Amino acid sequence: MGNPDDAGLTVVLPSCGPNCVETLRHHLDFSFRREHGNGNNGLREHNVCLCLQSQDIKLFCSIDFSKVGAQLTCLNLNYNRLCSLPSGLSVQLPNLCSFLADGNDLSTLPEDFGDLTHLQELCLCENNLTVLPETLCRLKDLKILKVRANSLRQLYSEIGQNTFLEVISVDENRLKRFPATIGLLKKLRILEANDNKIETLPSTVHFLESLRTLDLSRNRIDRLPDTFGELRNLRRIDFSNNKLTHLCGTCKSASVLEYIFLDSNQIAVVPEWFCDLESVKEITLKGNELFGCAFKEQFGSKSTHLESLDLRGNYLDKLPSNFTKMTSLKVLLMGTPLEALERNPNFLNGNWLTSLPEHFADLESLTTLRLEENQLSFLPEDFGRLSHLEELLLGNNFLYELPASFPQLESLTKCQLTKNRLEKLPSDFGALTTLQELHLDSNRLRDLPESMSRLTNLEILDLSENKLRRVPSEIISSLHKLKGLTMLSNKFEVPDSDIPQIVKRAHYEERNPEYKGNWRGRNNRPEATQEALAQELNNSGRNSPYFGQSDSGDEDGDAQHTAQDSSDEEEDWDKEIEQSISSSTSTENYMMPHKDEEEEDWEKDLPTPLLPLNSSKIEPGQFDLDDELRDQNRLLQSSPLSFDFYGNPSKPIDQIIESHKHLPYLLHASRVNRRLYVPPQEEEGQFDSDDDGQEHDTPHSVHSADVCTESYDNSELGAKVTSNNLLDPPSLDSNHSVCNSAIHEVIPGQFDDDNS
Repeated sequence: MGNPDDAGLTVVLPSCGPNCVETLRHHLDFSFRREHGNGNNGLREHNVCLCLQSQDIKLFCSIDFSKVGAQLTCLNLNYNRLCSLPSGLSVQLPNLCSFLADGNDLSTLPEDFGDLTHLQELCLCENNLTVLPETLCRLKDLKILKVRANSLRQLYSEIGQNTFLEVISVDENRLKRFPATIGLLKKLRILEANDNKIETLPSTVHFLESLRTLDLSRNRIDRLPDTFGELRNLRRIDFSNNKLTHLCGTCKSASVLEYIFLDSNQIAVVPEWFCDLESVKEITLKGNELFGCAFKEQFGSKSTHLESLDLRGNYLDKLPSNFTKMTSLKVLLMGTPLEALERNPNFLNGNWLTSLPEHFADLESLTTLRLEENQLSFLPEDFGRLSHLEELLLGNNFLYELPASFPQLESLTKCQLTKNRLEKLPSDFGALTTLQELHLDSNRLRDLPESMSRLTNLEILDLSENKLRRVPSEIISSLHKLKGLTMLSNKFEVPDSDIPQIVKRAHYEERNPEYKGNWRGRNNRPEATQEALAQELNNSGRNSPYFGQSDSGDEDGDAQHTAQDSSDEEEDWDKEIEQSISSSTSTENYMMPHKDEEEEDWEKDLPTPLLPLNSSKIEPGQFDLDDELRDQNRLLQSSPLSFDFYGNPSKPIDQIIESHKHLPYLLHASRVNRRLYVPPQEEEGQFDSDDDGQEHDTPHSVHSADVCTESYDNSELGAKVTSNNLLDPPSLDSNHSVCNSAIHEVIPGQFDDDNS
């Protein structure tokens, strides 16, 4: 709260209610008499800081500054209810240095606010300001300007005249640009403007020679001016959640930069000056378009202080050779940016690494390594040298086995190996005695090493979806700290009821006995609702089970009701609820999740129904739905999906996201199709058709439905599918033929292709 002198007097007003002027005056007089005696001569030698925070003050004029105005240097009015400030503040508070009014309802400032010539700190965050007066440029001593969370569309154009400004914080406004005069602020150290609508920076930005922290995250910046690289003293830059496709070619701050945040942009290649990052401690490039080996080979050779590197959600398939020279690296993230693993086998949200660089185990300081959803088929033989590793995530890769040195990870507490192809574990796997969480689900394990009985610190163990035939009872009985155990979907030769499981169960409080005879405590309903329901039941000639009242209106209830009567009424109520639900014609069901508006809009764009089902034989209940169209003539809508020979959809990714919003997992960025499987090559002439649209009775001129049927029945074609390379980059082609097994009738010429 400002920087008053140590010798100053701080007066804190106790809570006295809104607009309690007399209490305020009495408190000020008492404070000054206590500090300086009955006279006021001593006040001129001291600075006074007055705190009126959270006093529910509505009017500024209710505060009497007649006795202390000349000595007041800091005024704190945070979190009151001020809607405006009066003119003439410079007369009442001529020596004011710090003015704090965060969390009020101010929409404007008086035009003469700039006459507070001694003001050094101005904080007006969380108000309703739409513009700042141009007279603020007269605040020659202003050092700190904070106007976060307002509705500012621009800064005053002559802000460059505030030559002593060191901090500007304009987060969460509606700014689209900075004035060019901002380049005159030679002493500016911190510029924070995240959550705005800024599209570009002025070319004069390179004159901010003292700038150390620049936060422009969550804006709309698509390019940086060429002069940006001239800044020499930057320590921290944050351009996350913008639209940058590339960075400046040079950066004179490279040797002193410590924190670089570039998440969620469209950067494909890292500039060369990344090789000169000598002081960097953290780099994040999550959710970009880094492709192949986007880093230069020299990257990492000078970054010996780097501790955290986040490259999740890109397309990297290789790391540079000097990568392993970053010996201080503790956190390496190259997996999925999502919280859970992708369930669709056609998508990977991590990277495309097929192997780790040579000497990867030289990164001995690593404590967290996330490589899930890549294409790793093996780990380095000396992987166990990462002795400080605590968290290891390798889910959704192509690992067939673990290296023999794996059990040497003596600090490992969490290990995720989900959705790989592991057939066995190292015999001394139990040496990982620090393990607390182990996920081995969705692999090909047939048995477990006996040494796993030594994992006595294990709390969570997931062995589901493997090929285990024998229940590992000896191992399970040794794990006394287990809180979660799952072994479903294996090949155990015992019934499921004999498979040990430990799952979390919900515990509910015991039902309040006061609610006996009332269906699930419905007495808690609001009074108006209770009266309405009671009236409805009285009109139907029934006693109300809600309130214990009879038809005669007795407030204490009918004393002759027995427990059996209450039970009968409760059953009747349940039946009534069921009848009301079954008879309802509303398409909304309180038990079903509501659709998002975007999902509904997407469904409107689907093609209109084409094929009537009246001519096809439908099994009873096949297309039954609980809505108002139950008894109407149903039409089968032509699916916008295309399917490959695995039965996986190849619809564009943005549509898949919209149609899967209700599921507990998401796919990657909507602008990218991250398919892994390449559709099988078409046979020559398979889809040939005559240019004039005439059909020919050739072996290959068949309809799409027939092609789809034959593709599943033809073993020779299936062999071709099996031989496809699953590690090829994903195909972006989504214009495949429709293969919907539900289509029984094809309109002539529907799938004719008029091109070569």
